[in-house]
Amino acid sequence: MFKRLLIFITLILTTLTVFSFPQYTISPLPISIPSNEYGAANKNWGIALDNDGTVYIANNNGLLQYNGLNWRLYQDAPCSIIRSVAIGNENEIFTGGFKEFGYWRKNEQGDLTYTSLSALIPEELDSDMDIWRINITKDGAYFQSFSKIFFYDGITLSTINPKQFIMYLQDVRGELYIDKDGMLSKISGKNLVDKTPLPYKEVRVILPYGENEILIGGGTQPLYILDGNRKRVWNSELSEEIRKADLNCALRLKNGNYLFGTLMNGVFETDNSGKILHHYDTGNGLSSNTVHALGQDSAGNIWIALDEGICKLEYKPELSFFIDASHKMGSVSTAAYYRGFLYLGTNKGLFALPADALNKKDPFRDLSFIAGSEGQVWDLGVFGNELLCANNQGLFVVSGSKASFIYKGAGVFNIQQIERNKKEYLILSTYHTPILIGKEGAYFRKVQLLNGFTGIFNSLNVDAEGFIWFGHLYDGVIQSSLSDDLTSLEVINSYPNSHFTSSTGVVRMGRIGHRTVFIANNRFFVFNDISNRIEPFDELNNLYLPVKGLQKIVPISSTLYWLVGEDSRTVIKYDKGKAEIIELNGFDSQELSTVDDFENIVLLNDTLSLICLNNGFALYSHTDETNGDRIGSLEKRRAFVDRINRIDDSGISFNIAFPYSSEIDKYYQYKLDGLDSAWSAPVKQSQIRFERLPHGNYTFQIRPVGVRKGESPLEERVSFKILAPWYLRSWAIAIWIILMVTALFTGYYFVKKSHRKALLKQAKENEEKLMREKNRLLEQKVKSTNNELFDVTATMLKKNEVLHSIKEEIDSFKAKHPELTVTKKLDKITRSINDDQNAKEDWSLFIMHFEQTHEHFFKNVQESYPSLTAAELKLCACLKLNLTTKDIASLLNISIRGVEAGRYRLRKKMNLNTAENLNEYFMKNF
Repeated sequence: MFKRLLIFITLILTTLTVFSFPQYTISPLPISIPSNEYGAANKNWGIALDNDGTVYIANNNGLLQYNGLNWRLYQDAPCSIIRSVAIGNENEIFTGGFKEFGYWRKNEQGDLTYTSLSALIPEELDSDMDIWRINITKDGAYFQSFSKIFFYDGITLSTINPKQFIMYLQDVRGELYIDKDGMLSKISGKNLVDKTPLPYKEVRVILPYGENEILIGGGTQPLYILDGNRKRVWNSELSEEIRKADLNCALRLKNGNYLFGTLMNGVFETDNSGKILHHYDTGNGLSSNTVHALGQDSAGNIWIALDEGICKLEYKPELSFFIDASHKMGSVSTAAYYRGFLYLGTNKGLFALPADALNKKDPFRDLSFIAGSEGQVWDLGVFGNELLCANNQGLFVVSGSKASFIYKGAGVFNIQQIERNKKEYLILSTYHTPILIGKEGAYFRKVQLLNGFTGIFNSLNVDAEGFIWFGHLYDGVIQSSLSDDLTSLEVINSYPNSHFTSSTGVVRMGRIGHRTVFIANNRFFVFNDISNRIEPFDELNNLYLPVKGLQKIVPISSTLYWLVGEDSRTVIKYDKGKAEIIELNGFDSQELSTVDDFENIVLLNDTLSLICLNNGFALYSHTDETNGDRIGSLEKRRAFVDRINRIDDSGISFNIAFPYSSEIDKYYQYKLDGLDSAWSAPVKQSQIRFERLPHGNYTFQIRPVGVRKGESPLEERVSFKILAPWYLRSWAIAIWIILMVTALFTGYYFVKKSHRKALLKQAKENEEKLMREKNRLLEQKVKSTNNELFDVTATMLKKNEVLHSIKEEIDSFKAKHPELTVTKKLDKITRSINDDQNAKEDWSLFIMHFEQTHEHFFKNVQESYPSLTAAELKLCACLKLNLTTKDIASLLNISIRGVEAGRYRLRKKMNLNTAENLNEYFMKNF
């Protein structure tokens, strides 16, 4: 009993070790935005975000605005270089620069217009004054230079003059602090109040810490915690890193972590204790190591203003990105989690990464190579409690840090487990011959090459019916079954590319539910196991996915699936014959490039997927379908109309904003009520245009793709009216009425004049009507003649069948009664029957009706073929009527063999080849 319990506990612990994935630090995606993308200068100085999520950047060329889909540069301020930016209490955008500051507001069209505040200053501005910081309180806006602070309460402007050099003005728990000559000073009204001596001058960072303490730092100085008059160094290890990097700015994040921007070494993210969680520099996402400003939007994303460009650290609760800046391991094509390690198959071989390393600043420092796994890795999986790996050399088992081959030879693409005769096997698709591997003891070791067919098969699927599908690298798929002796494969059906599409594109395959699904040229096909045919899968095709190069289907749960494309990943729900898009993300950026033609997502366990990337991977955490939640989260994502432009009297365009969207999930749908009955396919364009709209009332609607269960779509609605053209307006209609009355009187004269002409026309129409009636009667007569011909033919056939049946009965009776007297009488009856079958009266009647229906038939046939006999002409008539061989035999009172012989002689006399159908020949030509 104890031994069984021990085995059970060991099995449970092993299962947990193999499949349970430890917690890891959420790692954002660094997205570099170069100047040619946002359309302004390289240098960026400040960042602000309004309540709608729109981003504003202080740039050397002016004010940059980003609404999630489109960048726009405003240059209306008198100063060319904008040094600072902040959002006011009434959504004004305050900016400052050289000897200039003011605010921007949106007009009715959604454009920003500028108002200067500098003119309100009574004294002359300093010749070298720049506004470097703008802070907003409930009382108003503070503009700070290195010598003065200006306060604007919405009406008047006042000046605070400390009469000495001051460092950056910063907000801590709603109070404004600056470094004034080595003292931490607070602004109280229009005055500066000295509060606390500082450990050094030129403090650049002042942040809240804990409930009442303050964190300070700057330049090459350590970080300090201030608690009243007491001070202490905060995390000496972090302070040393920051000191060497020259601290310039900092930000306390919404989750309590800290972000430090430096002038020499990029950005550091730490937790509340100062432990470095992430470090971003030019090696892993930043376009410059010189950081001027930091900002965080309501969705948690970080915006970084750099000396060269802009960077966004994109946080998605369900996504964590791990980018290998050193490119040590190559492009990731597959992965598996096994016994505490994340195994990554790449184009260089197999690598192992301890799962707990994902909590470190540089997780790839602990990356190790599996010896003996050199080459392209195609597939990984845990089978029989062992990790098996398929690569271009064969199949090997991973043990510790080494790989041992189970099979070495042709490269192996895929591994799938199957069951035959209540035993477990592995089926492999390879570069040449499919392989079956059975167990020797507890492990898969017994290799069997399967006869039947060969080829480069890079995809494999075993369906619910036990059929094994192989996808060829270049041409279609093969449906096969395994022989009873497990030594060969039998081809059931072969479907080349032409079965799916006229293109030569590769056919991919996967499963949705119990059905085998194929992908060719971005269209879906499904194997119908009832009709045994491959048919278009309209439920998926009608989703109209705006993606290209669909590659793979990866099941997440019984109803949720990944659809993996060249530049996208899509989550769909397919349940009870209905398909819908849950989430649609684009992989069209440099940071998120995937492996061309081998894009892949791997399900590590029930709640975690790994997205393979060219320079690393991403982990996607999704909830189980059983708890009712869909994958992903809308958070604050809302697409809305940012600006409306009239094209002309009958056209309109909408500039779309999508500020809280991720750089990879900007897809939305729209429809125009009054014109469209259904939502559009998902798009991510910055402008929607409608031209030549009919006059009337319309409502433009827009919504993001994907919603959580129980949450209504976040729809934006804009109603508008297209006026009728001038010629349909009220004054124009009055003119039309006057013209119409005039036209009626004028028309009366011409109507009277043309009355006679109308009568003549009516007479002509009556004559044409009479002719049509005559033609109709003639057609009825022809139809009646045809019916009579078929009646005569049917009667003759029926009579001959009856007489033939009587003859057979007489012949049977004669065989049983050979008496001479009986035989003679029966022979006499038989002769009478034969005479009746050959009765000339019947044929005369037949010929009469036939000639009435098909005039000059016999004449035309004899002129074309003079050598034909009367019997052959009869056969020709039967062929013209398209009679069957059996009916012809009955009608002519000859055997079926005789009919075939007659056909042969007829074909020979007429010099027709064997491929020519005699019935069709007479029906078309005579």
